[in-house]
Amino acid sequence: MKRVLIAIGVILVLLVAIVIIVPFVVPTSTLVDYVKEEVEGATGRKLTVNGDPSFSIFPDVALTLPEVALSNAPGGAAEDLVRISSADIQVDLMAAISGNLVIKRFVLVEPVIAIEKDANGRFNFEFDPPAGAAAVVPAPDLLAEATSGGSGGDSAGGGSDLTLRLDDVRLENATFIYMDAQTGQRQELTGVNARLSLPDFAGPFDMDASAEWQGRQVSVVAHVDKPQAIAAGQETALRLTAESGDLFKVDFNGTATAGTAPNGAGRLTVTADRLGDLLAWVGAAMGPEVKLPSSISLDANVTGSPTAVALSDAAIGFDGNRLTGAIRVGLAGARPSLFADLSGGDLDLRPYMPAETKEGGGTSDGAAAPAGGSKDWSDDPIDLSALDAADVDLHIVADSIKAGILDTAATDIKLVSEGKRTNLTIAKLGLYDGDATGAIGIDRRGAAPKFAIKLDGNGIQAQPMLQQFADFGDFLGTVELAVDMTTAGASERQIVSALNGTGALTVRDGAIIGYNLAAAVRGISTANLDLDYDKAEKTDFAEISATW
Repeated sequence: MKRVLIAIGVILVLLVAIVIIVPFVVPTSTLVDYVKEEVEGATGRKLTVNGDPSFSIFPDVALTLPEVALSNAPGGAAEDLVRISSADIQVDLMAAISGNLVIKRFVLVEPVIAIEKDANGRFNFEFDPPAGAAAVVPAPDLLAEATSGGSGGDSAGGGSDLTLRLDDVRLENATFIYMDAQTGQRQELTGVNARLSLPDFAGPFDMDASAEWQGRQVSVVAHVDKPQAIAAGQETALRLTAESGDLFKVDFNGTATAGTAPNGAGRLTVTADRLGDLLAWVGAAMGPEVKLPSSISLDANVTGSPTAVALSDAAIGFDGNRLTGAIRVGLAGARPSLFADLSGGDLDLRPYMPAETKEGGGTSDGAAAPAGGSKDWSDDPIDLSALDAADVDLHIVADSIKAGILDTAATDIKLVSEGKRTNLTIAKLGLYDGDATGAIGIDRRGAAPKFAIKLDGNGIQAQPMLQQFADFGDFLGTVELAVDMTTAGASERQIVSALNGTGALTVRDGAIIGYNLAAAVRGISTANLDLDYDKAEKTDFAEISATW
């Protein structure tokens, strides 16, 4: 037994001696040349290392490479696919010998990574090894080793029990460039600084990163409680924050699962205090005719997968408005689907409505109306293609809605659009101290769309209604309305020409302000007919009705 222990001791001493001596016996340049040949043989690209690289094995495996570059694909816009000012790598030797991967230091200074897609849709990181080159042997899947507990699937102790640890892992002043020859698109992420921490592969994992994109700083902070669980397709706690000054902020606190069925769930908070600037920053700015909220916010429980995203217990704010409820978006199937059940208090939508056209060609915001307008019905086709974008089931309840052209009190409406059929159901619409109910249907299955309109109104006060729609407030009365009509057509003229149905309008207990018709009639006999407008005068009536 003593001889065995002596033999083991001698072997260990020799191994340590080899580790210490190898860097002095084998020149670093020889090792670098070997790596360059292997990389070129595997990728068909040239690896260049300038400056004076250094390499050591003991006490840690350490490699420092100054000015490293991997050439780009032939015909690429950039000279190099990857260019790094310096790379500093240090791995714990004794941990590696015992089957653990401990990266003490992995620092890339000023790396520039240029991702390109050529006119044929091929990316520059798709390598073509030289003809006759040996097939590349895949590297061991260290992540799988770590999550499975060892090689050969022996989780009872026969495996290698490989673990991963990250101490000092950083990117310093990195640049990522994306170029698409098919679309001409170019995106650049500069000043990327990131720090990763993984004390143990069981967790936690932390990342703190910042970068500049489109002239603005963006920061991302992430925390994964058990990264090993994600790699194994299991659930783990996850926190994520992304923000850019006062432009936007996104917070997520919940759980996530990767693997064959990735999904996540948790609390999501989003704020954008300058929505217009945010859309312009990401290249999605709307035209001047589109009026958007200046700020938006979202606070909701969220669940998500590649096929669906759902929000529950949601609070949605835009400017001074607030909606609560649930939203679900389906991404599977022939086209997406949207379900929403929302309720709100007093909603003011007037800032987002199109400018009203005034008599004389101007608009309510002072802009000039397009020249050459006509009051006749248009023959231009009405575009209903937006109704084909998704299947929709939208239910909205509000205490009141101010829209400028129509202001409502208590409102309960539902819009359902599925396939080629769209139906709007008005369960309650508070209008001018009265109520309205009804339904509007659009059937697009034929050559020309068909429309069905049914509307019933009771207790509607005529004066405020006419004041808003016609700027005329001298007609009083309580309105009852019943309309049941159908039509079809692809233009305004066709729709109006094909109108068919019935309608009834009754105004009760009313008056016409400004005129006393009874007194005027009496004045005829005395040759003193007076039809001048006088605000103090009025003509009462019990009922006026019409049918068609």
